[in-house]
Amino acid sequence: MAAAKSRIKELPPSDSQSKLTNQPSIVLLDVREDNEWANGHAKGAVHMGRGVIDLQIEERYPDKENTEFMVYCQSGGRAAMVCDLMQELGYKKVTSVQGGYKAILGAGWEITK
Repeated sequence: MAAAKSRIKELPPSDSQSKLTNQPSIVLLDVREDNEWANGHAKGAVHMGRGVIDLQIEERYPDKENTEFMVYCQSGGRAAMVCDLMQELGYKKVTSVQGGYKAILGAGWEITK
């Protein structure tokens, strides 16, 4: 995980939220497990569990040059690995929300079920 974190871009939740507000075309991607998603997630997020990213991401989001992603998991580890994988797949605009869902909750983001 440390190696993945060294290769990706991370933004704190406050900066991530501002960027999402100013650029609504950014895909907010929740890579937690189904049960975690069902218990609550950031409003506007798209769910794609870490285990299926490599099987589904290219089909759902074929524009690797222009589609921008903000990725989060529960605390940041899985998101770092997913961001690293997405970059290996050729995605150019991938950022992890630092601290994940726990930090999102702490920052007061709107949550939905």
